[in-house]
Amino acid sequence: MMRTFYFLLFLLQAVLSQKWKGGSAQDVSAQEGLCAQIPCHYSYPSALANQPRGAVWFNAEEVKPWAPLAFHSKDHQHESPRLRHRTRLSGNLKDGDCSLIINNITQQDAGPYFFRIEFDNSESHNYYPATQLHVSDFTDKPTIFPAEIIAGKRVDVSCTFNTTCNGIAPVLTWVNPADVPSSVSNSVTQHGITLTYTSVLTLIPSLKHHGQTLTCRVRYPSVSSERTLALTVQYAPQNLSINFLDTINNSSINIKEGNSAVVLCSVESFPASNLTWRHLGVTMNRTSSNNELWLEFSHVTPRVAGDYQCVAENEHGVVERAITITVEHSPKDTTVAINGAMSGIREGSNITLTCSSKSVPPASSYAWFRIDGNTSVQLNTSARSIQFGPVTRETDASFYCTARNPLGNGTSTIVQLSVDYKPEISPESKCTRRAEGITCICAARSNPPADLTWHLLLTNISGNQSSGHFVAWQISTGQLVTGSLTLLGHQGEEELTVFCLVRNRHGEAMFKVYLWVKGGDSNIWKIGLLAIGIILSVEMTGFLIFKYMRKRKPAEERTSEPSDTAMIHSPVAASHQGAQSSVVVDPWNTTSDAIHEAGTPAPQDLFEGPAGDAGHGQPAKHEDLLYANINFLKLPSGDGAVHRGEDTEYAQIRFQRN
Repeated sequence: MMRTFYFLLFLLQAVLSQKWKGGSAQDVSAQEGLCAQIPCHYSYPSALANQPRGAVWFNAEEVKPWAPLAFHSKDHQHESPRLRHRTRLSGNLKDGDCSLIINNITQQDAGPYFFRIEFDNSESHNYYPATQLHVSDFTDKPTIFPAEIIAGKRVDVSCTFNTTCNGIAPVLTWVNPADVPSSVSNSVTQHGITLTYTSVLTLIPSLKHHGQTLTCRVRYPSVSSERTLALTVQYAPQNLSINFLDTINNSSINIKEGNSAVVLCSVESFPASNLTWRHLGVTMNRTSSNNELWLEFSHVTPRVAGDYQCVAENEHGVVERAITITVEHSPKDTTVAINGAMSGIREGSNITLTCSSKSVPPASSYAWFRIDGNTSVQLNTSARSIQFGPVTRETDASFYCTARNPLGNGTSTIVQLSVDYKPEISPESKCTRRAEGITCICAARSNPPADLTWHLLLTNISGNQSSGHFVAWQISTGQLVTGSLTLLGHQGEEELTVFCLVRNRHGEAMFKVYLWVKGGDSNIWKIGLLAIGIILSVEMTGFLIFKYMRKRKPAEERTSEPSDTAMIHSPVAASHQGAQSSVVVDPWNTTSDAIHEAGTPAPQDLFEGPAGDAGHGQPAKHEDLLYANINFLKLPSGDGAVHRGEDTEYAQIRFQRN
C-alpha cells in the first residue's frame, strides 16, 4: 500500500513539474562597455496566474547561501553593489518574458546567470541551466557611407551603428573641419532584434577641405570607437603651373638656339583634367592621364620663339596659362657656398668654396677674388671650387667669385670666413683670498662664444647671481667670456672643489680649484691634548727654526734658477686665530670635444702668494706654517707634453703675525 502511495505522489510531482518550464540561451556574448541581453521565457502552473510575483536573477550556477543577485524586482537593495542600477527586465513577467538587460558591461560581469520566479504565496521556482555570459573587448565601429563630394555643393554623409541590446543607447557624434557649414540629424530603426542608430551629416565642402577627414564617433558611458573618412572633393582645375629647368611659372623661359628643351605643364584637379598645349591657335599635343603634360623641343630654332598656352579642363571647369619662349641669358644669382658652413667652420679643417649661379647656358669659367684690406686680389684659378686649409682662428679672409658664360658674367656678394674653435682657458684664470672671501676668476676664449658655469658641490651657478654664500658675475666680450665667483663666510673646517666649466657646441674646457678652509676656533680639542701640544710646540720650535734657516738659502737659489716646474701664485690670507686655507688649482685647459665627467682628480698646483691682498693695497703679512707638502705641475717639455705628479717637500713659506 505504501509503495502505491509513493508511486502516485511521484507521478503527481512529475505532472506538476511539467508546468514549470523555462528557457534561456546557453551562452550570451557582449562587448565591454555595451549592454548585454540574456533572453528568457518561463511558464508556471495555471493556478498561479493571478498571483503577484517577483523576478530574481542570480549571478551564480545555482541557489546557494550568499549567492550574488544580479536583479531583484521587489527590492534592489538585495542586488550586488557591482550590478545595482545596471540591470532591468526587458519584458513583462505576466507575459512570460523574463529577459535580463545588463548595461555598461565590464569584464567582471562575465559568468553564470539563472532566473528564479517568486510568488507571494511562497511558491517559487528556479530555472536551470544557467546562462554563461562572455565579455570581450569593445571592437565594434560605426560605418560611414561615402557620397560624391563636389566643392561648393551640399552633400549628406551617413554614419550608422548596429546593436542587438535594447539597453543604454549609444551616442553618435561627428568631428569635421570647423569651417565647414554643417548640420546633423539622428534616428533609430529596428529590424528584428537589431537596432540601427543613424546620424546624417549635411555639409557644403570647399576645395580646401580636399584631403581633410570626417570622423564619426560612437560613445557609450565607458567606451567609444570611431571611423574616419578622408574627403575626396571633386573640383575644377586650378593652380596650373609651367616648369622649365629651375624656373616655375615664369612668364618667359630662355632656351639657347640649337639645344633641346622640355617644358612641363601641371595642374591640380579631381578628377584628372585633359591637358593641351597650343601655339598660334594650333594644338601641339594633349593628354588625360595624370594632370601633367610635357612640351618637348628636340632642336630649338628661331621659329620656336613665341607665345604658348597650356589648357586644363575637366567636367567641373577649365583653366589655362601662357608663357613666352625667349633667348638665353648671362649668369645671375651668383653665390659662394662654404662646405659645412651650416654648423660653422671648425678650426683645423679644410675649406671648400663653391661658386654657383643661374645661367643658360651654365657658366663656363669662374674667377676668384680675395680681399686684403681695401684691395681685391684675383686668385690663379678658373675652377668652380677652391680649397685651402687647415684654417685657424687667426684666419680672417673675405672672398667673392664671378661666373662667366658667352653672354656675360655675374658676381657674388662677399663671403667672410669665421673660424669656430672650442673653449680654451685663458692664463688670467686664478683664485685669490680677500677679506670678503675667496675669489676665483675664470676666463676662456672660443667661437662661438661659450657658456660659463661654476659647479660647486650642491649647486651650479651661471650668469650674475648672489646669495649669502657667494657672489657671481659674468661678462662676454667678443670671443672672450669671463666669470667671477666669490665664496663668502666659510666657518669651521671645510674642503671645497670648484669647477669652472666653459662649453660651446664644439667642446668644453674646465678650470678646477681645490680649496681647504680650516677655522681657527675649534672646540674639539681636549685639555690634555692642548697641554701636550704646548709642550711639543716649545720643543719643536727650535728644530723648525733651525731647519728653516738651513734650507731657506738653497730654496731661494733653486727658485732663481731655470726650472721646468710651474707654480702659479694666488694671494691667500692666513692667520693663527683666523681661518687658514689652501688653494690648489689645475691651471691648464681640461678640454674635450664631447661633454663628459672625468671624476675629481688629485690637487695639481698650489696657489700661494704674499700674505694679505697686496694687489688691493692691503699691508703685507706673514703666514704661519700649516703644512708644507706641495704638489707641482710640470710645464710642457720640448715635445709639448704636460708632465704631472712631481712632488717636493716644501717650496716657499711665509709667516703672518697676529
